[in-house]
Amino acid sequence: MNVETEDNSKDIFYVEPQFCIFVLGAGFTRAFAARAPLLVDDYDTDGLFESFKNFPFASQVMELESRLQGNGKINIERLLTRLQDGMPYDAHHGAEEELQLLLSYIKRQFSSRIERIRETGDYDRELIGRFAEFCVNQRCSCISFNYDDLLDEALWAVKSARGNDTSYPYWHPDGGYGFFCKPSETIVEHLPTYCDDAETLLLKLHGSINWRLRLGAGNASGIDSIVHHETWLPPAGGSPYELIERHLEREPLIIPPILNKIETKRVPILREVWTQAFEKLTTALQVIFIGYSFPVTDTYTHFLFNEAFAGDGGSKDIIVVDYKQDEQSRQELIRNYKQVFPSIQKEDFFFDGAELWLGKMLERFASPVGSIDN
Repeated sequence: MNVETEDNSKDIFYVEPQFCIFVLGAGFTRAFAARAPLLVDDYDTDGLFESFKNFPFASQVMELESRLQGNGKINIERLLTRLQDGMPYDAHHGAEEELQLLLSYIKRQFSSRIERIRETGDYDRELIGRFAEFCVNQRCSCISFNYDDLLDEALWAVKSARGNDTSYPYWHPDGGYGFFCKPSETIVEHLPTYCDDAETLLLKLHGSINWRLRLGAGNASGIDSIVHHETWLPPAGGSPYELIERHLEREPLIIPPILNKIETKRVPILREVWTQAFEKLTTALQVIFIGYSFPVTDTYTHFLFNEAFAGDGGSKDIIVVDYKQDEQSRQELIRNYKQVFPSIQKEDFFFDGAELWLGKMLERFASPVGSIDN
C-alpha cells in the first residue's frame, strides 16, 4: 500500500479506494468554506459577552476562556467541554442554569454560522461535490470529527443528481450515519421510512448540527429519540419546516471531544458509531487524515486509533493532509501524530492544504493516464 514514485519517495496522492478510510477534521471543511469555524476561532466573542452580561457566572467562564486563548478568539471545544461536563462547584454557586443556557446558545450559534455559509453559497460546491461523488462511487467511508453538515449535503446530492435511482451506490442520512436516523418529519406524520444500507458511511463521532432530539427526550436519547433535521433534504411529506421545529429540542446534538462515561450513556447511539469507526479502521489498509490536528487532549481518539491499529504490524499506510506554513507548526503536528503513530515519518505529511491535495488526488484518479489503476 505504501506506493513509491520513481525516485523512491512516497506517492502522497496515491489512494486505493477499496481499502481507504478518510478521517476528517475542521481543516477539511475549511478547505471548501473559508468562513467555516475552526477549533480556535472568532465566535463573535463581543456578541457573546453582550448577550450574557447579566449572567455573572457564565460571563466569568467566557472571560477565562477568552484570556486563555487570547487574540479575541475562543477554543470552542474546550468551552463546550467546560459547559457540557460542568464542575462540582457549579451547583453551589447556582450557576448550572446559566451555563446550560450558554451551552445551548453556543451550539445554536455554530449551527447558524454553517447555515449562513450555505445560504450565501460561500463555499466550493464543485470541489466538495467531486469528493463526495468519489466517496460514493468508490464506496469509501469517512470518519468525521466535524459538527457541520456540508459534506452530508454533498453526499446526498450524488443520489439526488441520479433521480433517486438506488441501483447505483448512494448515500442517504436515513442509514448513512451508521444507524437508523429517521427524518424529522416522522415526528409529526406517518411516513414510510427504512434504514438505507449505504456502503459509504459518514461516521460523525461527535454528533452533527442536523441531529436533533425529539422534544422532551431529555437524557433518554435512545435511537428513536434522534432524528435528522435539515433544510437541504426535500421533505417527503407536506409538514411545514416550522411545525417540525416546534417538536424538537432547540439545540443540535453535538458532543465535545473529551467524551466521558456519562456522555456515552446519555447518547448510547454514539457507542454504535464509535464501534463502526473502530471496525472500519481495523480493516483499512490506508487511512488519510485531512485537516485533523490530533489534539493531545482528545484522549478517547488516541485510544481509538491506538487500539484499532494495534494488530496491523505497521502495515497501514498513513497520509496526513493539513495546511501548515511555518516549520514550527509542522513539527508540532508531526509530534502530535507521533504520540499515536511512533513510526510515522515526515514524508507521510502533506502540508500545502486539503484543497490542493484533494484537487490533485481527484484529478489523478479521474485521469485515464494518471489513474490509480495504471
